Parts: sequence; C-alpha cells; structure tokens
Amino acid sequence: MSDDGNTALVGAPWKTVSGQTLAGEAYIFTRNGNIWSQLTPLTANNLAMDDRFGGSVTLSADGNTALIGADQKTIQTNTTQGAGYIFTRSGITWSQQVELVASDGAAGDNFGGSTALSVDGNTALLGANHKSPTGAAYVFTRSGTTWLQQTKLTANDGVSQSYFGGTVALSASGSTALVGADHQPSGGLAKNGAAYAFTRNGTTWMQRPRISPSDAATNDYFGSIGGMSADGSTALIGASGKKVGSNVAQGVAYVLTGLLTPIDSIGIYRPSTSTFHLRTNLNGCNPGIRCYSNLDVQFGDATKSATNYPIVGDWMGNGVSTIGLYLRNTGFFILRDQNTPNIPFITFRLGNPGDIPLAGRWTSDMTHDGVGVFRPTNGTLYLKKTLGLGYANFAAIMGIMGDIGIVGDWDGDGFDSPGIYRPSQSRFYLQNNSQPNGVIYGGQILTFGVACPVGMNPYGHCDLPIVGDWNGQGFSGVGVLRSSNGIVFLKNTLTPGYADFNFIYGIANDIPLAGHWITTGGAPPPPLNNLIVPNTNVPAATPTAPNLTIPPTVAAPSFDG
Repeated sequence: MSDDGNTALVGAPWKTVSGQTLAGEAYIFTRNGNIWSQLTPLTANNLAMDDRFGGSVTLSADGNTALIGADQKTIQTNTTQGAGYIFTRSGITWSQQVELVASDGAAGDNFGGSTALSVDGNTALLGANHKSPTGAAYVFTRSGTTWLQQTKLTANDGVSQSYFGGTVALSASGSTALVGADHQPSGGLAKNGAAYAFTRNGTTWMQRPRISPSDAATNDYFGSIGGMSADGSTALIGASGKKVGSNVAQGVAYVLTGLLTPIDSIGIYRPSTSTFHLRTNLNGCNPGIRCYSNLDVQFGDATKSATNYPIVGDWMGNGVSTIGLYLRNTGFFILRDQNTPNIPFITFRLGNPGDIPLAGRWTSDMTHDGVGVFRPTNGTLYLKKTLGLGYANFAAIMGIMGDIGIVGDWDGDGFDSPGIYRPSQSRFYLQNNSQPNGVIYGGQILTFGVACPVGMNPYGHCDLPIVGDWNGQGFSGVGVLRSSNGIVFLKNTLTPGYADFNFIYGIANDIPLAGHWITTGGAPPPPLNNLIVPNTNVPAATPTAPNLTIPPTVAAPSFDG
C-alpha cells in the first residue's frame, strides 16, 4: 500500500490469465473518499503458464512504482528461476517498465519470491531463497528508467538450504536491508533461523552482525517473515514455528530495537588552527581518495593550541559525541555540549600537565561518558565517572614511558576499557576491564601499522592510534592515522591481518578522532588488503608503581584554549 493509504496492490499468483494456468495477475485499487475502485489488472508482458506472477508485491511510498515477483518464471530454459517486474503509473495508466532477473540466475532459484522497494521506488530488493547453496537476495537500482543489478547479498555464515532470502525488507532510503534465513542453524539447533541486516555505502553493501533471538530453539523458523522501520533501526521478525507453552508451531514475532549499532566516523583536530574537522559518515571514503570534513568547529585559542589535546565524548548521554580540549599545560578539561563554536558548558581539572585525555563509559550507572587521563611519563591511567570537580574513581598502571593511552569497548559488553598504543612497536595492548585498579598485566596484543623510531615524537611523524566501531558490529576496532601524510587505516577486528579500508584525511600534524557526530552513521567503504599486520606477542612492560595521587582541584582557567 502507498504511504497515503490511497493505492493498494494485491497479488493473485494462481490466477489463470489468457488461458495460461497459474500465470498470475496483480490488481491495483485506488481510493477516493470511502470508495475503492479497481484499475486494469497488471500482467507480465511475457506471461506464461506457472509463472506465479503476483506471489510477492510491493509499492513505493507514492504509489507510482510497483514491484511484482514471479518466482516460478522460466527464464530461457531455466525452470523456476524466477523474475521480478517493475510497473510505473502515469495518471491512471500502469505500464511495465522492466523485467528484473538475477545476473547469475539458474533453474530452481525462486528469484522474486520476496520483494521490497525503497520509499522513492529507486532501490529494489528481491529474494531467491532457493539459490544454491544457501539462498541469496539481489539489489537493483534505478536511474531514470534504467534498472541495474547493484549487488548480490549472501550471509557470511550461511549453510546449505538455509533459505536466505525467504523474506526481505528495506528501510525508507533503501540503504538498509533486512533478509531472513528461516532454516539457518546455529548453536547446535536445526532450523532455528536467523536474520541479517546489511547497510549500503555508495554502491557497496556490508553485512551487520547476525540477528538471532536469545530464546532460540529447534524448528523456530525465525526470519520466516520480517519488516523494518523507515530509519532501519527497528525490525519485526517472525518465527512461525516457535513453540509457545505446549502449543507446537504456534509462532511468535519479535520486535528488535536498536537494530543498527551506531557507526563511528572520523575527524581530526588541527592544532595550528585549533579547529575540529569532523566527517559525519564514511560514505565515499575509498582507498586513494581524499575525504573532506562536513562539520568544522573552531574551539579555543589557536595561538595556544600547541599545548592542547582534543577530546570527544558523549557528554550529554544523547548518543552524539561532542568536542572538547584538554589543556595539557594545566590539566583542565574544557568541554562543549554541541559541535558548534561557543564557550564550554563545563570546565574542571583532572591529572597533571602533560597527561593525555581519555573518554568513555566505565560502569552501568553512568548515563553519559566520563573522562580520564593517561600519564605517558610512567604509564599510569586514571578514570573518572562524572564530569566536574572530584578525584578519579579508578587508577591503574598500564604501559611504559612514551605510550599513548586509548579506550574502547573491546568485547562488546557496552563498557569502555583501557588500552595503550606503543608507537615504537606500532602495537596495541588492550584490556577488557572497564574498572581497573592496581597493576594491569597481559591482555590482548595487536600489531598494526608502522613502528616509530625510538625517541622520535610520534605527533607529526608517525602513526597515531584511533579507536571506533567502523561497521556497527557492536565492539571497537582500531586504526591509525599516518600523521606524516594523512592516510587513515582502519581495521574492524582485533585480530592479525590487513586494514579493512583506508583513505586520506587531514594533513601532517593533525590528531585523529572518532565518534558519532550526528545521531546516525554511515557504513564504511569496502575492504582493501594493503596494510600487513603481523602478530608479535610481546607483553606490555609495566613500570614500578608511581604515586597515584591526583593533584588537587584549582581554579578553572579563562576560556582562551
């Protein structure tokens, strides 16, 4: 049905048309007041027996574009390969615009068994749940009156006959897809089912984490039907075989909110101008391409910015990362509650001159990000839950002189834990402990990037660390900004391997940042294997415990950066 509720599309796949049994037909109805009228039935220009045209139907929001599936359609000699048909309306007249077929179509695919359209009707998604071996879904896009296949979607963990593509849905923009695979097994369960979300960046689609219910059981057939909200953040997914009480196969439906974990984007702080250059998503940031900021904020006094260090965090607890500065000559935080030039909304002191600022959510009782500092002279870190006057809640020793402190949600538990980056080894040392105290040993170790010569100041010369969730997987990945030339290398997983993608952003001496500058993010560009990451398991050295005393609070400085 159209968004205004005045146009309806109904399929009749078993209809005999022009003597062709089971050829199928679809019907358009329009409403004027309380009166509904049927327009001329829609049939395929090449209708034939057993096509089952109308087995799946969908309309664009304005009701002017219709997508109709015929999953039993014979294409050349391939029986039941399937097809989809686009019809468009001009006034009260409907005409077929194109027949859609998969580029790798084969007999028995059942392409067109499920269908979805974007609001504007320019993106179409068609399922082929019998495509060998696991099933598939196909994205087509329209430019003018021309339709082209954009991609084929499959599950990265799909198994034979999981019937991926049995149900499909699209967000309003067409940039988020939901695909069901109701026979997909997992955890030793057969046919419990799964659903998969995909997001589009330009013309490239990336799979999000697999969706499965917490109470999955054998023969649930989760993913047998599905729908998605306009923004792609909420899904309704059916499990037609779910047992409820003693009722076998009664079936249930699940409403899943927060479906798309926000994706971090990047930014840089340019000390020479005391300006934050932020990019609200990673769309178009492809290998070899220079990406530019679309949100620029000058904050502080550029004449004093050489002693300042940028810090960003969700200070207001609204899901948006906003800017701040740490005055490294005094140990003061000055934070903004919006990504706009203005005076700080809060100023307070934590740490010693020369410390590196940190931001994150350490405990479940925090409603916004807290702050912390890492002391590069002795490898000590201090974490504080609140913003304002007071002492650190957690203090620990991690690392050695010259390390750079970082934080991230390394295990996807929703809390940020500390880590350090050692420029001389281009190595990340990560700890899954959001409330550290005492001396921290061991942890996860990942070598990534190019090592900085011992004794060289990494700022402006070597790789600098950056941390964020680049693909909405629910946990932090890592990256580096090569500060000598502005190339950014990002990696989704915390395992040895190549960078997943890279691009050019910024200039020499810039300092990298990551965050959600707006309420939603974009998907990253496709991976490119061009940065070798060896795995060298060398434990992080730990110095003798320094004095853990935090300097007392003193009067806040005037806001001049």
